[in-house]
Amino acid sequence: MKKLKIMEINVLGTKYKIYVSTPDQDEKLKTCDGYIIPEAKMIILDRNNKSIHQEHVLTHEITHAFLYESGLDVETWANNEEIVDWIALQLNKMFKTTNESLKKLKPYYTKPKEAEQNGWTKTKKFSNQY
Repeated sequence: MKKLKIMEINVLGTKYKIYVSTPDQDEKLKTCDGYIIPEAKMIILDRNNKSIHQEHVLTHEITHAFLYESGLDVETWANNEEIVDWIALQLNKMFKTTNESLKKLKPYYTKPKEAEQNGWTKTKKFSNQY
């Protein structure tokens, strides 16, 4: 398998190397656009992928890497390609919504008086009932 290393990334403290290759040079790329070898900490992408598709394939494979490094690779759902694909597709939207929400929330915990004026009240502490 001939491949070209294009970068290294950090996945939860573990370095992964990302390579590109072609189906002629890597037999596995004849049946997929990219794949991960988690034990070797490698992600291999098909060099022939169009740029927008390549971004999705890379995000998909990085999602696999995060699940693996989190110890979730033993879970059936974490190896389900539809689930991994959904996470990869929705990730940026989730980050955007979270960041927008946190920006709106910040004044309510940094300026308590202003929060009270806007109708926010302190929440009750959790009881030991659970």
